[in-house]
Parts: sequence; C-alpha cells; structure tokens
Amino acid sequence: MSPKVLRGAALGAGLAGTLAFAAPAMASYTTSLDGSTLRIAGDGASDTLHLVTDSTTLYGDVGADGTIDFTYPRAALTAVGVTAGGGDDEVRVQGLLEHLTVDGGSGNDTLFGGASADTLLGGTGNDLVDGNQGADTVALGAGDDRFQWDPGDGTDAVAGDAGTDTLAFNGANIGEELSLTADGTHARFTRNVAAIAMDLAAVEQVDVRALGGADTMTVGDLAGTGVRAVAVDLSGFDGNGDAAADRVIVNGTDGPDKAVLATDGTTGIVDGLSVDVRATGMEPADTVTAALLAGDDTASASAAPTGTVQVGADGGEGTDTATYAGTPGDDTIGVGPNGGPVAAFATGAPTFNAAAVERLLVKGGTGDDTLSGLNGIATLTALTMDGGTGDDRVTGGDGDDKLLGGAGDDLVDGNRGVDTVRGGTGDDHLQWDPGDQSDVVEGDGGTDTLDFNGANVGEKITLAANGPRVTVFRNIANITLDMDGVEAAAIRALGGVDDVTVGHLAGTDLRSAAVDVAGFDGAGDLAVDRVVAEGTTGADRVTLGSDGTTAVISGLKPTVRVTGLELQDSATAALLDGDDTTLASAAATGEARVNADGGPGTDTATYTGTGDGDTIGIAPDGAGVVRTFAPGAPLLGTTAVEELVVKGGEANDTINGLNGIGLLTHLTLDGGNGEDTLRGGDGDDLLLGGNGDDLVDGNRGSDTARMGAGNDHFQWDPGDGSDVVDGQSGLDEQDFNGSNAGEDIALTATADRHVHVTRNIAAIDLDLANVEEWAVRTLGGVDNVAVHDLSGTPLKTVRVDLAGSDGAGDLAADTVTLDGTPKAERINLTREGDTVIEAGLPTFAYLTGSEPTLDTVHINNLEDDGVYVGPGVRDLIKATFRL
Repeated sequence: MSPKVLRGAALGAGLAGTLAFAAPAMASYTTSLDGSTLRIAGDGASDTLHLVTDSTTLYGDVGADGTIDFTYPRAALTAVGVTAGGGDDEVRVQGLLEHLTVDGGSGNDTLFGGASADTLLGGTGNDLVDGNQGADTVALGAGDDRFQWDPGDGTDAVAGDAGTDTLAFNGANIGEELSLTADGTHARFTRNVAAIAMDLAAVEQVDVRALGGADTMTVGDLAGTGVRAVAVDLSGFDGNGDAAADRVIVNGTDGPDKAVLATDGTTGIVDGLSVDVRATGMEPADTVTAALLAGDDTASASAAPTGTVQVGADGGEGTDTATYAGTPGDDTIGVGPNGGPVAAFATGAPTFNAAAVERLLVKGGTGDDTLSGLNGIATLTALTMDGGTGDDRVTGGDGDDKLLGGAGDDLVDGNRGVDTVRGGTGDDHLQWDPGDQSDVVEGDGGTDTLDFNGANVGEKITLAANGPRVTVFRNIANITLDMDGVEAAAIRALGGVDDVTVGHLAGTDLRSAAVDVAGFDGAGDLAVDRVVAEGTTGADRVTLGSDGTTAVISGLKPTVRVTGLELQDSATAALLDGDDTTLASAAATGEARVNADGGPGTDTATYTGTGDGDTIGIAPDGAGVVRTFAPGAPLLGTTAVEELVVKGGEANDTINGLNGIGLLTHLTLDGGNGEDTLRGGDGDDLLLGGNGDDLVDGNRGSDTARMGAGNDHFQWDPGDGSDVVDGQSGLDEQDFNGSNAGEDIALTATADRHVHVTRNIAAIDLDLANVEEWAVRTLGGVDNVAVHDLSGTPLKTVRVDLAGSDGAGDLAADTVTLDGTPKAERINLTREGDTVIEAGLPTFAYLTGSEPTLDTVHINNLEDDGVYVGPGVRDLIKATFRL
C-alpha cells in the first residue's frame, strides 16, 4: 500500500494546530508497509521525524516544519518501525498506541517514544531517549547516552550498552519513595507512586529530580552493576527549595564500609561506597545519610566544605566509627543529640548526623579550636574529641568520653560521664565540675593543671598518691579521679564547710596545689573551711607564708597555696611523724592564717622577723593552737609543735608572748640585733636578747634568758617563775618587781659566781650570771630585802625602791639588809637628793622611796669596819649596824 499524499487539506480539529497538508517532502525518509507493519527509513543525514495520530490516521511530519508529509490509516497498522539511519536524528511520537520500534542508528539522536510499550534503540552516538508512556524497552547503544523518565511513563527496561549512560528520572510535585538497588548485574529503580520498577543494565549515572513533596531516595549497594554515580536534585520546579523534608539514603554493605560525607554549598555528598552520590538543592530540613548496615564501618565528614546542610551516617549493626574533622583554621564544633542521631556541626559547615554509630571522633585539626559536647549523647555513641594542634577548648558530653587536647595550651573538660582526658603536649588545663564523674586524667607533656570545681555544699576533697599517679577523692557523689602527668591542681571549694586534704605526693608529677575557699563571687563563704597539706612520717621541713590573702605552704610536695581565707578558716601543714621543722616569716605580705601540726616526734617551728623593726605576738588561738603574728604578716598557728622559735632579726624588735602557751609548746624568743623587747609566755621559755640594749621579761614559767651583747635589762614580775638569767657581755641589770604584799627578798652569791635572788612568796629562786646590776621595787607591804656578800660575782650595784605603786611611801616598815665581807671595810652611807647611797661594801646600794620613821637600812658589818653615816641620811631612813 502506498502512502496517501495529501496537499493543502485541513486536518481535524485535534491536529489543526500542529500540522498542515503539504506537497511531498520525503526526500530524507521513505515509508513502506510490511504486512501490517509500517516501516519508515531515514537516510544518512540528520533528519527530524514527528509522528502523531488521531483516532483513525497516523500522520508523518518530516523535518518538523508543521506540514504533513504522509498518512496511513491506523486500521491497517499493528506496528510501526522507524530506522532513522545516520546523522543526528530526532524522532518524536505522539499518541501512537501501536507497537513502536525506533532505531536511531549512528549519530547523536533524540528519540521520544509513544504511549505503548515501545522499543527504542539509540544506536551509536550520544543519544537522548525518552520512552514516554508504556513499559518501554530501551537499548541506548554505544556512546554517552541519556534516558529520560517522567511522571506518567511506565516501567521501562533500559540497557545502556557501551559508553557512559545516564538515567534522568523526573519525579512529581508530591512525596515519593524512590529506590535504586542492585538486581544481579542490573540495577532496579523503583517509585512507589504508580508502582514503577525500572530495569537498568549498563547504566553508569542516575540523575533524579525529586521536585516537590517529602521525598525519600534510597541508593542501595550497586557493586556489580554498571551504576557508578547518582545525583539527586531535591529542589522544586523553580530550582528553589521545596520546603519539604527530603531524605537521601545511600546503603553500604554488610561488610566494613568506608563512607565519606561532605557538602558543597547546598549539595550533600556521599563518597566511598559502591557509588558516589550527590544531592543538590538541599534545605536545612533535608538529610543525606550513608546507611552502612552490618559490619565494622567507618564514616567521615569535615567542617572544611561549605554549606550548612545535613549529611549523616547510620552505622547499622557492627562496631562503627564516625569522624568529623575540622579545618586548618580556628573551628567551633558542637556535638549533640539531633532526634535519634548524634549531630556534629560547625558554623558555615555541614551538620553531620551519626546514628547507630558506636564511636564518634571529632577532630579539631590545626588552629585554636572549640569542641563542645552536649548532654544527651551518652546513650547514642562513645565520643572522642581531639583538639589537634593549637590552643584548643575541648568539652565532652554526658557519656564516657575520650578527650584529647593535642599539641598546644588546651582547656579540656570531660563534663558528665566517666571520661578519659589527655592534655597532650603544651600547658593544659583539665577541668572537673560538679555532676561530672570519676575521670581518668593524663596531662602528658608540658605543665598541666587540674581545675577541680566544688559545689555550694560542704565537701571533703582529698589528693592522695597512688604510686606515681594521683587520686582525687570527693565524698559528694563518691568521685575518684585517677590522674598522672599533671603538675598543678587548682581546687575551688566554693560554699559550704569544706575540707581539702593534699597528701604527700612525692613520686608523682604534681608540684603545686592551689585551693580557693571563697564563694562564687570571690568573697568569703562564711563557712569554716579547712585545708590540710600532709607531710611524711620522716623529718619534714616546711615553710609557711602568705602572699596577700593567700596562705602558702612550701617545702612539702606539692606546694600548696590557699586563697579566699576568712578568720574561721585554716590552712595547715600536717607533718605527721618525725622531727619536723616549720619556718615562717613576718617578711611575707598579707595576714593569712597558716598552721603547722607537728604530729608525733620532736618538732620545731621558727617565725622570723623582717629585719626592719618588728612587733611580733604569740598567743593561744583555740584548742591546742599557738598563734604567732605581726602586723601585715602571716599568722602562724602551731599545734603539737614542741619548740617554737621566734626571731626578731635586725633593728629594734618587740616580741610578746601571752599566757596559755606554756602547756602547748616550749617558746624561744631571739631578739637578734637591735634594742629589742622580749616578753615570754607562761611556760619555761628561752629568751635570747642578742646584740643591742635589750629588755627581756620572761613572764610566767621558769625561764632561761641569755641577754647577749649590750646593756640589757631582765625583768621579773609577781607571777613569774624561777628564772635563769645570763647577762653575757655588756652592763646588764635584773629588774625585780615585788608585789603589794610583804615579801622577803634576798640576794646570795654561789660558788660559781652566780647570784641567786630568792623571794619567799611563791618560793622564787632566780639564778643570775654575768649580771652587773640589780634593781627591786618592793611596792606595798612589810618587805625585807637582804643583799648578802656578793663579792666575787659580777653584780656590783643594787637599787632598792621601797615606795608604793604610786611612788609615795607604802606606810609599811621595810628593811634593807646589806652584808659585808670578812675583810675590814669602810662603809659609807650618804645622801644624794632622795637617795641613800651605800658604798664600801662589795655591792653598791642605792635606796629610794624610803620613809624615815618606818623603813630601815641595816648593815651587817664587822667590829673593825669603819662606818660613816652622812648628813641627812636619817632624814630618809633609819640606819642600823652590827657594831
């Protein structure tokens, strides 16, 4: 049957706007009927053929010029076969229900099928093939071909053949579930809407436009198929976001997969699995996820790419690891729960979601990075954060995290959970806060500090050695930190009655401990805080001082500094067993209260002045404590210290002991150089005047005084004990003050050239050596003063004041007895003003304050002694002699 050629005739209404009749223009195509099959053959040129139908007729337009070149009645046709031949041909078919076969032949052809189950052959060349409706069978042939699928098309079978071939799949403006999976060596593309299931063979690239709606695209393990890459466009028709939450899922295998996730602007990228997947047009609600299934899988992402869209990995079964890496710059990376997954995120970088991943590693890389974990991670993954190089800030989540500071001066805070913390090289700070748990802390290289923050409740915190490691205990929450390679500890006790003990940490790396007992605002917490630095069971030597309001305990291991002290607080060196030595000085600034507890053993504490004229006091301060203090200097408290030595140093010092010390320690006061005033306590003290003209008063107790060089005074008062005084060099005087009661006071020489001063009241017996003068004030009462033969002793002058406490007569009959020697003597009693002077005996006597009608001076002389009583003597005192 020959084609019917129509000229100039009008088409029916359905085709009127498309084609018009024309003269034959079929030079490039020929038609023939083979039975009921219409065969249309092109030549070797690049031709265009459009086939359209109405209900009765097939129309052919060769050249696509809008004119009809041939027609065939459809009743005579069961199939149409088009062979385009050579050249870059275009064949488009509209409305044809008969079976269609199109062979593009060689060249870069464009083939659009009809509404039936067509067979489309691209042939050689880079072809575009669209099956349109119906379950089409497509062989793209050699070349880099593209097969297009659109909504309304059917379940096609596509063979890409040779070359790099692409499926271009266009979704609709509704939510769709799309999947691309392996089927042997073929790939299977499905769409839930219209139940599409395409078969793909030798197709290397799949491009999907999901368009509107909440779409899900799942890419399976395509190993063994021809597919190498998948691109999914999640944007709407206009290229902007579709405002729907789209998902792209890329499946791994049941083996150990290694996926790399990234972004480029609004494109999510999955590399490393069987195919590389790109998802473009992403919005913040969209996600791209590598679903790694079973096996010990690895997924990685980086803050280096641009964009803020979400990519992720679902580890599935097995022990999986995900890594999120920073950039070479200064990164701020956060890690927290994001629904079911854990999200790692950074400013301007992709959000990386990790689900069913047993380990998440976050790396800061180079730069000064901030890595921050949030609560809610603990049940989702085990977190490792590595700051890398740079001065980083690394804070964990609420799980048992592993935190690595890396190189640089880092701050690492484990937060909740039993964390493992490593500072790395550099001077790091490793932080613990209430709510955190029993961490393992490794300082590694550099000078590292543990920053341990207490709570606003009473706590007991202890640092103890465990071999070369340090254990930090906290009674609240039963915390036990295990620490090594950390050189310093900084403890903030905050509010409440706190008790901090720093044990002896020799053999560990810890060199210093700073304890702040102030409240949150830096002011006192109004609670009784106690800080104890422990020594050893051997002979310790510790120095206690202050720096402003900071108490400093050095010489032990570690050195302890305590700040924020209030009057009720204490900082104590507990020296345990051994013969220990404690040193403190008024030269230190600040009035911090620092203490030493000597413990068992024979212990000594020494408090030294500044050398610039000090006023130092010693007094009891609470149960068992002796406090040594000076204006603007540390307050030294000693407990269970057997010997307390207080040294004035250079210049003119005043050192005063108070009552209550005698039962607590033995006191030694050393004035050093200068004109010093030393007053002992109520114990058996040792008082050393040193060089200079000193005033020494032993006060209560049986004291020993060594006056040193200079013209010194030793004072005795009622209530004092039987002292031993050595005036040493210089012109020294013992000043003896009586009481307002009648007393018998006597001076007697001993064989060792000492002078004993006795007093009947309280059975006093002073032992004086190298004392040149003695002065007594008898005060009230009937007093008897006897100066026996003191020849052979250094004491050459006696001064006796018989007046009362107000300087007037005491209205009592006092007697002064002066003994002579066995030798013949000439004794003179003379008057000089209100003073009676005795001369001629071995000891000169000066008597003042006498009452002539009551008081008597009696001279125990020999018969052959010469006695002279000068004028006016008896106007002052009665004088008697043994003649």
